[in-house]
Amino acid sequence: MWWGNWTGGMSPEFMAFLSIAAPVLLGWIVIMALTGWLASRKGRDGGLWVLAALFLGPIALLVVILAPRRPEKPGGPAALAPVPRLRLQGDSLLELDVAEGVAVIQGQLLPRVDGRPRFKLTKSALWHWSDGRPIADAEREELLAEVPTVGRHEGWNLTLDAEDAG
Repeated sequence: MWWGNWTGGMSPEFMAFLSIAAPVLLGWIVIMALTGWLASRKGRDGGLWVLAALFLGPIALLVVILAPRRPEKPGGPAALAPVPRLRLQGDSLLELDVAEGVAVIQGQLLPRVDGRPRFKLTKSALWHWSDGRPIADAEREELLAEVPTVGRHEGWNLTLDAEDAG
């Protein structure tokens, strides 16, 4: 059976070499993986550093450890457009992110004017939080003051209900 004693035909010198070379090779592979992972965490090209670690081994790992974190480029994730605070859900719901959570505002989507989306809001008594809780009177007053400002900032034309606007 070939799987029983697979080292039977190998010389003792080769077995001694394998007992040293196998852990060294395994350690080298671990160093390569660690170097690539650390490099990518520091904002550098992890694949390039894995290749460098293939040839330089622990020296590449030491260089990555000592290298400072690379600052983000101006066009990186920090420069992306901010997440909009107003999001349209279908034709009749508008979600507004505020400190207390996400307010769900009912209303009606209207045709655009000057390229800006328009939305006619229903009575604020029908508004609620995204988890289904009703909006308290004090919170409703804050939202009524904040909604037009947020709408202008986000590029929306928001029209309040006559009851709420007056």
